[in-house]
Amino acid sequence: TAGGLVGVGTNTPQYLLSSASSTAPQLALSAGAGLAQWAFRNAGGNFYLSTTTVAGTATSSLAALSVVGASGNVGIASTTPWGLLSINPNGITGPAFAIGSTTATSFIVDNAGRVGVGTTSPWTRFALEMGNTFTNTFSVSNQGSTTPAFTILGVNGNGRIGVGTSTPWAQFSIDASNLSTSPAFAIG
Repeated sequence: TAGGLVGVGTNTPQYLLSSASSTAPQLALSAGAGLAQWAFRNAGGNFYLSTTTVAGTATSSLAALSVVGASGNVGIASTTPWGLLSINPNGITGPAFAIGSTTATSFIVDNAGRVGVGTTSPWTRFALEMGNTFTNTFSVSNQGSTTPAFTILGVNGNGRIGVGTSTPWAQFSIDASNLSTSPAFAIG
């Protein structure tokens, strides 16, 4: 145009470079023949990033990344994210979400919806594993407080649980030696 705007697929570009298509991706990145390509698309104000076949003739049915323009919701492996960040693990063989690596995982959500902290393979709905240390395994505190209201200091290898101790001597042990006037256990 006279204003220096360039249009690909449009006679009325709005920006320095405008690429327009209502049926195909507007931009594709290729690393050469025989490799799949990354395709970018704006469809109805929503942004989609996906891959093509090696031939480059068809895009994948599931977007690798999508951003819904009206809500700002981001989807990974989802074209219809329903939350601010939505991850769709359907059809994948790895975890749905992970922080860490395969050898040092801090947090994981697997395809069955199980959550693991300190493990790569949670075996129940919520699995907390901490290796061979018994220091502050699990604590609950009041909001804004760094003093725990409830602490399990150790669950040792034989299945014993210790409250207030890292060396439980029975199946369920409460160490009251740090209590000044309060009872260690009360009902009613």
